[in-house]
Amino acid sequence: MEENSGDAYKKRLLELQKAREAELQVKALLKQILTPEAYERVMNIRISNSEMYQQLASLLIYLAQQGQLNEKITEEKLKLFISKIVSKRRDTNIKLVHK
Repeated sequence: MEENSGDAYKKRLLELQKAREAELQVKALLKQILTPEAYERVMNIRISNSEMYQQLASLLIYLAQQGQLNEKITEEKLKLFISKIVSKRRDTNIKLVHK
């Protein structure tokens, strides 16, 4: 039983290491395609809203890989991307039913 828990620990450690390496690659790519101000804004989003960060990073990296970004993205252009992501979110409506 000790070997199984040791194997599970090693497996989990390996998964964490791979996730960390992937995140470092994402950050390196973002640094290449964003101005310093825009990169800082993305890192702030990463801290406050990880889901939005994932969507934004995926979109920016996809556009860069497709060759659709001709220059570094400024903070103003980044705000446009952010607003597109926010507008795609479904609005949550809460209806109160009174009895």
